[in-house]
Amino acid sequence: LDALATLNGWDRSGGTHKSQDLLRHLLRLRQALLGKHGTLMAAFRAMDVEKDGALTIQELAKGLKGLDVTVAPAERAAILAYADRDQSGSIEFNEFRRLFANLPQQLPDMDAFLANRNP
Repeated sequence: LDALATLNGWDRSGGTHKSQDLLRHLLRLRQALLGKHGTLMAAFRAMDVEKDGALTIQELAKGLKGLDVTVAPAERAAILAYADRDQSGSIEFNEFRRLFANLPQQLPDMDAFLANRNP
């Protein structure tokens, strides 16, 4: 899955400004999640419909649908690809927390992730 290639034109040729676009988008999502649920744990639990401790792309889509932030299918897939560090196909809470914690400090990691994706 190379959803990042289609995510608002974010591809490996984009360099740092593409990572900054991803960062801004994740910051908006974090603000919306915290505004609606209060904590990242509460947001995760609300989205984890199957109560199995992991978010599928479908659960992520449903959970983000109620926010005042537009998240296109390609963006959801890209978020899953970036967050899913163990490549299990879902986002466990530790990955979810890591995704939204210390976002500005993740910029170098985002650069590396984007650079290592297939064109």
